[in-house]
Amino acid sequence: MAHRIKLQTAGGQVRTKAPSKRLATLGIRSLITALIVFVLAACGADSGEPYVGTWHNPKSTYQVLTISRQGENFRIDTTNPPLSKGHAGKPVQVAALLKDGVLLPQGWGGGVAITHIAESNSLAVQRHGGGTVTFLRGTAAAPPTP
Repeated sequence: MAHRIKLQTAGGQVRTKAPSKRLATLGIRSLITALIVFVLAACGADSGEPYVGTWHNPKSTYQVLTISRQGENFRIDTTNPPLSKGHAGKPVQVAALLKDGVLLPQGWGGGVAITHIAESNSLAVQRHGGGTVTFLRGTAAAPPTP
């Protein structure tokens, strides 16, 4: 027996009625639309979420990047290298934009591009002077104590 809806008339009588096909179609369409919106939101190719977190250069203890979201853009926090005259160890904050899956810092002299490598969960930082530096997720391990 098909599902029926109970209705009460103004006179107090209870009647049953089969739900309309239009109502059933509307429910299925709404469900499909909601599912499509959810899938598109969850699988956004340029979400940038793999970039968010703390990263370190395994070859250099002072090179640590902390990347966070700020709305549609990103913020990179780091410190100046020890050899920076008058600026050694000072905090640096740089805004970054995500374009075509690549994070582009704004203010590092241009030409710097950061790419997330999914296979190794690492970052490849292409420097404007040439060369690429690899950063691994997390903070660097503390050096062993003697």
